Amino acid sequence: MDCGHGQRDKYGWAVALIVIFCILMLIALFVTLFCWLFNRSADKNQKKELLTNAGLSPAPSQYLGSNETFDKPFRISFWVRV
Repeated sequence: MDCGHGQRDKYGWAVALIVIFCILMLIALFVTLFCWLFNRSADKNQKKELLTNAGLSPAPSQYLGSNETFDKPFRISFWVRV
């Protein structure tokens, strides 16, 4: 009697479940990546349209103002004027 054949039947379903799980995870990863890229493209188009309708250029701003940052009130700025 072949002992290897019994072991293969015993654990074959576990290997099949692991393979199915890995395939499902890859499919979920590709779907998520596609949705992210599609939404990113839609957001860029929407931002460009909003800036164009507001009379602004869609190019990023090249403003070189003061060294102070006011984006978050609790953030410590390393650009301190002395």
